[in-house]
Amino acid sequence: MRRLILLASVLFLTAGISVFSQDAERRRTEWLERSRIGIKIELGAHTVFNRDLDGFIPDENAMFLYVTSLQPETYEEAVKDLSLTVDRERIISVLSELKDSLGLPYMIFPAKNYDGFCFWDSAVSDYNIADHTVTQSDWLKTVSDICREFGVKVGYTYSIIDWHHPSQIQYRKDGTRFAVKMNTVMNDGMKQEYIDYMTGQLRELIVGYGADLIWFDGNWAPWWTPEDAEALAAEMRRWNPDLIINSLQESSLSAGGDFDVYTVLPSDLTLKTHRRPWLYSVKSFTGIDQIANSVRYRDSKTLIEKTVKVWGKGGSVLIHLNVTKEALVAPAALELMKETGEWLAVNREAIFGTMLCPEKTDSDDVFFCGDNRIYRISLHSKPWSNGRKPLKIDAVPYLRKDAPLRSAFLFLKDGKAALEIAEDTEELLLLPEYRDEYESLLMPVYGFEY
Repeated sequence: MRRLILLASVLFLTAGISVFSQDAERRRTEWLERSRIGIKIELGAHTVFNRDLDGFIPDENAMFLYVTSLQPETYEEAVKDLSLTVDRERIISVLSELKDSLGLPYMIFPAKNYDGFCFWDSAVSDYNIADHTVTQSDWLKTVSDICREFGVKVGYTYSIIDWHHPSQIQYRKDGTRFAVKMNTVMNDGMKQEYIDYMTGQLRELIVGYGADLIWFDGNWAPWWTPEDAEALAAEMRRWNPDLIINSLQESSLSAGGDFDVYTVLPSDLTLKTHRRPWLYSVKSFTGIDQIANSVRYRDSKTLIEKTVKVWGKGGSVLIHLNVTKEALVAPAALELMKETGEWLAVNREAIFGTMLCPEKTDSDDVFFCGDNRIYRISLHSKPWSNGRKPLKIDAVPYLRKDAPLRSAFLFLKDGKAALEIAEDTEELLLLPEYRDEYESLLMPVYGFEY
């Protein structure tokens, strides 16, 4: 009997700890789920190189050292010429525009990429922007401090793989590269030294720089284990219990992580399996224009359509922006964010402060709920026939069975246009004078009040 009581007590305590852990994780990630949209800055020390080296545009690819034939010593010597702006006025101007455009609940900045270069003044390694380059200033602290002045939360990317640290080998003695996906081989007996190195740097970022989020990369290294991930996650939680981190171990999404990251829109089945906060990571730039020698960008309509589809699955979007040495964000990327922000500004009421409607519909569009209102984001606009008759718009499928539909409206740049509800409620009528504004919308958003 005593054994049964003891077993029951253990099971009860285990279940209680599990529920407590889940509640703690939900509280920790609540702000990330509410954010809906964030910015990740793409930047590497490779920006010092020119276009004529192996056909690469430096601002476009953070794996520059991996995909070129440069030896690490050559790369690291050239990195000394890296000069990034720490002009507060210029950075404030860019962040103001991003804040005005997107609301900007959080930004993620590079701390350390695969090449091992640190964008902050690290006391653990002198291979950093203050000690190793002509910048001679703590760039990461500058942009982080300004973000916090704007009320923007700050995250940092940190690579577990490190091509600079002596514990790891990327090249053989004959100078040829290992044919492994961005991997390193750990030198015998040096793993603990490197983990201590990582731990010291992460403590600087979390305790000294107040990180709200850590974004790990390179977690597929063959020498990195689930036990390593769990031990490091526990240590970071001691420094900051509210810290949010992504998965520390590629083969186990639950090893120390709070949220999942996708670069391809996940299936509904995948989302049901994980049931965790997730981000869709999308680049604002799509490749290289070889003729114009410039980076190609998405158009705002495509970016917004992708964003809405992610929202429709309950996720949030993280937009990657590239950087130039003279500015925090490339001008073309900033212009794209302005265009995206114009659409967000018109439809802010429908998108922020609402939640995804849980009811299923037979529509491909996305529905948000809040304060006895339902908002419909139409992903597909239909052409209208000529004439001065009111435009006919499909009505929202009845999501509310307990209340009659009182009014409907369409969001426009100058406010809302009232929609006449047809008797059969199968369609809404928009007066002809709004035709041009309706057809100029990237994608129309309707509100329905009950």
